[in-house]
Amino acid sequence: MPIYSFECSKCGHKFDQTLSLAEFEKKEAKKFSCPKCRSKKVEQLMVGCTVQTSKKS
Repeated sequence: MPIYSFECSKCGHKFDQTLSLAEFEKKEAKKFSCPKCRSKKVEQLMVGCTVQTSKKS
């Protein structure tokens, strides 16, 4: 499952949530909230991802 990173605009707390795509879309409609201050002023952070592939000989 993907890991989504967020930052609270109110208190500056950064946090991650592991959600399936369906869970993310469902929760996004209701707005995410900061686990520290409960503010709904939360922005998703853009982070890089890596893909590991296997090499077959």
